[in-house]
Amino acid sequence: SAHAKVKNLVRRGEVFETLGEASSLMVSLAGPTHLKLDADTRVVVHDSRRISVEQGQVWLDVGEDGRLFKVDTPSGDILVFGTSFEVEVTLDKTTVTVEEGKVQVESDVRDSEVPFQTLIRGEQSDMALGLEPSRPRAVDVKSIKAWTAKIVPVKEADEVFARRIATQHKA
Repeated sequence: SAHAKVKNLVRRGEVFETLGEASSLMVSLAGPTHLKLDADTRVVVHDSRRISVEQGQVWLDVGEDGRLFKVDTPSGDILVFGTSFEVEVTLDKTTVTVEEGKVQVESDVRDSEVPFQTLIRGEQSDMALGLEPSRPRAVDVKSIKAWTAKIVPVKEADEVFARRIATQHKA
């Protein structure tokens, strides 16, 4: 399998797409926030605190810097401060699974009695177009995130990120 050795800095509006069954990618944003993209996944990075997951499966490890981090999906939005969680977008729904921290899932349903759900560690919820988010349910996060183990940062890229991004935000 071919490895993409991408060490460029992420630009606003940049699209990351993994095509094919064996493809995966790791993207780091200021925060620091790390995204792991599974196969057949498409993500748009709007800025360091907002992304869109258009399709596929993404694991996010969001660094807490006091600002809200937002994930847009076709079925609704996900709002967090600092947490680790998964977003899976299929044709008919978005599934959110939380490993650490707290995540708020907010459907696109207006005038809803339950427009959002708050998920905590070990919980999962679904959002589908035109429906309120499902009630949080307990899940085995370890098995759900098993796919992420194969995605590790390229040492060189990790060092560049630490030098150029992490140090800028300490200033």
